[in-house]
Amino acid sequence: MEFIGLSAGAFGLALVFTWRLWTPVVPDRRWIRAGDFSDQFFPWATLVGREVSQGRLPLWNPHVFSGYPFGADPQVALFYPVSTGIATILGRNGLGYRELQLEIPLHLAIAALGAFFLCRRLGLGRPPSLVAGLVFGFGGFLTSYPIEQLAILRTAAWIPWLLWAVEATWGRGWRGRLAPITVLLVGTLFVAGHTQTAVFGLYFGAAYAVARSRAALIPWGATLLSIAVVFGLGLGVAAIQILPGMEFVSVSTRDRLPYDDAAYGYSIRALPGVLVPGWREERALYVGIGALGLIAAALHTWRGAIPFFALAAVLSLILSVGGNLFAYDLLFLGLPLWGAFRDQERLIVIWNLAAAVLAAYGLERIQRNERATTLLERWFGYAGLASVLFLAGVLIAWTVNRRIEPNPLDELLDATVLLSLVIGLLFVAARIGIHRGSRVLVATLLIVIAFDLFSSGANRRQTAIDPNLRPGVREAMDAARTDGEPFRVRTGADRLLPPNWGIILNAEMTTGDGPIQIRRMRDLLNSGAEWRIWQLTNTKFLIDDEARKDPGLEERHRSSTLSTYAVPFSLPRVWAVSDVRVVDPSQSLRATLDDTIHPGDTAIVEMQPAIRIAPGVPRPETRILAYSPTRVTIQTDASGNALLVVADAWYPAWRASVDGVETPILIVNHAFRGVAIPAGTHEVNLELKMDRYWIGGAVSLMSLLGALMLGLVGKVRTSGLRTAT
Repeated sequence: MEFIGLSAGAFGLALVFTWRLWTPVVPDRRWIRAGDFSDQFFPWATLVGREVSQGRLPLWNPHVFSGYPFGADPQVALFYPVSTGIATILGRNGLGYRELQLEIPLHLAIAALGAFFLCRRLGLGRPPSLVAGLVFGFGGFLTSYPIEQLAILRTAAWIPWLLWAVEATWGRGWRGRLAPITVLLVGTLFVAGHTQTAVFGLYFGAAYAVARSRAALIPWGATLLSIAVVFGLGLGVAAIQILPGMEFVSVSTRDRLPYDDAAYGYSIRALPGVLVPGWREERALYVGIGALGLIAAALHTWRGAIPFFALAAVLSLILSVGGNLFAYDLLFLGLPLWGAFRDQERLIVIWNLAAAVLAAYGLERIQRNERATTLLERWFGYAGLASVLFLAGVLIAWTVNRRIEPNPLDELLDATVLLSLVIGLLFVAARIGIHRGSRVLVATLLIVIAFDLFSSGANRRQTAIDPNLRPGVREAMDAARTDGEPFRVRTGADRLLPPNWGIILNAEMTTGDGPIQIRRMRDLLNSGAEWRIWQLTNTKFLIDDEARKDPGLEERHRSSTLSTYAVPFSLPRVWAVSDVRVVDPSQSLRATLDDTIHPGDTAIVEMQPAIRIAPGVPRPETRILAYSPTRVTIQTDASGNALLVVADAWYPAWRASVDGVETPILIVNHAFRGVAIPAGTHEVNLELKMDRYWIGGAVSLMSLLGALMLGLVGKVRTSGLRTAT
C-alpha cells in the first residue's frame, strides 16, 4: 500500500509540475514545443502504436530515407514495454500529441520514486528520501532537454532503480536471490531508448556494486565474478534490441566517431550553472540551492555511501566538459564504448542523482544534530549575502545593456533574483528550525526546495501553438496522391513539413530526421545533387514553402503556406538495366552523381554481378506484384541478363531470391538495392530477414532464465546459511 500511495503521489506531483500540458482551460494550455519531441518521437510513437495494435512489429520504416531499419534504432525503443504499451493502447486509432506527452510525468515520477527508494534502501528516513526524490525527479537535468528528447528521459529515469537493486544485491553482502532484479533493470536501461545514458548508468551501477561489495568484505574474485554475471545477464536481456542495433550502427553514421565529435561537452565556464539556474541559458546543472546546502551538511560526515556519491558527483562534473579537460581522454582511451557517443554533458544525469542522494544524507544529519541546523543557518546567511552582491553586479551589467533588445542578460537577471529569493527563504527556514524543532525545519525545507525546482523548471520548453496543427500540410500532401505508382515526396520546408511526418500522413518521404542514419543514404542526400537524388529515390513530388523555378518542375497545388510540384522525370520504384559499371567503393558516390551517366540506363555497382551482364539488351520490363515494408515481389522479363534496380535503401539484413533461389543483393548507385537477373521471365523476392531479432530474442529469453536460476540458487544458499546458523 505504501508503494501504491507513493507512486500515486509522485505521479500527481509530476502532473502538477506539467499542469499546463493537461489543463482543460484552453487559453492556459501548452504543448511541448516543436523540435525532437514533435519531429522525431511523436511520428515514431505513431508508427509503433499503429503497427503493434495491428499485430505487426514495425521493423522497417518505409516512410523516411527510402526506408531504414526502424526496430534496430535504439531511440525508437520498440522493445521498451512502457512506451510501446502507451503507444499501442492510446494509439490504436491514431496517437494524439497530448497522449505521448503523458510519458513525461510518468517518467519523472519513475525517477523520483527510484531516488526515494534508493535512499530508503540506504537506511535513510522518509523525509530525507523525499528530498532525494524531489531533487532527482524534478532537478535541472531531467526537466531540461530530456523533456523533449524522450529517449534520454526514459533511460535516465531507471538509473536510481538500478542502484537500488545493486544496493539490495551487494549492499550488506552478496544476496543472490535479489540479483534477478538487477538483471532486469540493466536490461531495461538498454531497451529504454538512449544507449549513451544506458552506458553511463551501467558503469555507475557496476562501480557502485564494486564499492558496496568491498565495503561488505566480499573478496575481489567473487566481487568481479558476480558483477560480470549479473550485468552480463542484464545485457543479454536486452539482446533483442542490442543485436539488431549493432548491425544498424555498423553501416550507419555512428559506425565511427572521431575524437573531436565524441569529446564535445560543456565549456568549463558553464559549470557555475550548478549555483545559478539558467546560467548561460543552461538549467541541466542546477539541483537547487537548498540541495547544495544539504550536501555541504552531508560532507561533514564521511560514512556509508557518502564517499562514493561525493566522488561520483565530482567526477561527473569534471567529465561533463568532455575534451576540455584531460580526464575525458583517459576514459576515451581506456573504457569500452565511452568514446562511441557525442555530447558528454549528458553525464550530468550522474551529478543530479549523486547530488540528490547526498542531499538526503545532509537532511538526515540535520534531523539528528542541532548544531548542523545552526551551521545550515550560517551557510544560508553567507550565501544570501553573496547572492545579493552577485545580483547587484548582474543588475549593473543588465542596466548597461538596457538599450539592447532583447537584453542578453534578461534570463540571468531573472535567475539571480530567484536565487536570492530562494536563499532568503532557506535562511528563514533554518531560523524557524532552530526555534521550532527539526520537524518544522524538515517540512519547511521540503517546501522551499520544491518551490525552487518548480519555479526554475516548470512550464519550460512549452509553446502555446499546438505542433500537431500544421496549416496546409495535409492539403499539400493530398495534391501528391494522384499518381497510382509508388512514389516519394521531397520536402523543402522541414519547419512546416518535417520529413518524419510522412509516418503520420502515411506517405513515403525522400529524407528523414533521426540521429542515426544509414551512412550511404546520408552521404547521397547530403551531396546537394537534387535532381539526381530525385531520380534515384523515386521522388515524384516536391513540397516547399518557397516558389520553385527549377527546370521541369510542374506546380500541382499552391496554398498560403505550401506548394506541391510534380517531378515528371523521376525514375520508377523499380527498373532494370543492362549497362553495369563496376567501380571501387571509394568512387561509388562520385560515379553515381556523374551527370554524363543516366541512372535509368546505367547502374553503378561495387562488385561484379554473379552473372555476366553486357550492354545492348533492350530495356527489360519490370512489374511490382507485392510491396510491403518487409517484403517486395517483382516480376521481370528480359531478353538478356540484366540488373534489377530497386529504389529502396540498401541494408545488410535484406535477402533476395530469383524464382526461389537465393541470390546476392548488390549495392547499386551507392545506396540502393540491386539483383542480377538472367534472361527470361522471373519472379524476384526481396525480404527483410529477422535473424538478429530471432537470435537476440533467444538470447534475451535465455538470459531471463539464467537470471531466474541465479535467483533460485541465491535463495537456496541463503536458506542453507540460515539453517546452518
